[in-house]
Amino acid sequence: MKHRVLIVDDEMYICQIVRLVLEEAGYDVLQANSASEGLRILKDSRPDALTVDLIMPGIKDTEFGGLDLLEHKRADPEISEIPSIVLTAAGMQADVALEQALSLGANATLRKPFSQRQLLDAVGGLFDA
Repeated sequence: MKHRVLIVDDEMYICQIVRLVLEEAGYDVLQANSASEGLRILKDSRPDALTVDLIMPGIKDTEFGGLDLLEHKRADPEISEIPSIVLTAAGMQADVALEQALSLGANATLRKPFSQRQLLDAVGGLFDA
């Protein structure tokens, strides 16, 4: 069975890179370019997993839109069990936000730039558990 992964990131080139790597590895890929669009697709399509950028426009008009998305996901029993990986290029300011992401149910975090192997290991690890 092919796993379906939703990419949520406001940087188009990151979406393209992640999409290419995951599709070449045999995953089906969905894409959203904002936290609110990601939440809508998450609810409508129920992918098997999700990668979410930490820093992008948020649902609550915050800088850390990835946290908004994870918060909404965690509160909705129909999508709360979908595993997620948080991606970020942020430095020290984001360390606290990354801890928050893990407390909101993120299964893993990756710092940009990441290698293809790191991405595939992280996504594959969501399905090995």
